Amino acid sequence: AHFYLADVLLNDGDFKQALPLYQKALKLEPKTASAYVGLGECFQKLGHQAEALAAYKRAVDLAPQDANARGHLGFALSQS
Repeated sequence: AHFYLADVLLNDGDFKQALPLYQKALKLEPKTASAYVGLGECFQKLGHQAEALAAYKRAVDLAPQDANARGHLGFALSQS
């Protein structure tokens, strides 16, 4: 439930509210690549590039074939 609410908030542009929900979701389910992608998006939108990169890298580590995770990581790397 935390993950889905975080996704809704992220899509609404409420990154500050979504961030702790992704973190809570990952405490409960630490191997959810899509939650790391959402976490990375929040960090990126809030200007925390290093944290965003770490989240995207973790997502790719968990799901190496996930095009969404790889795309976000690639974009973040190009911005750093």
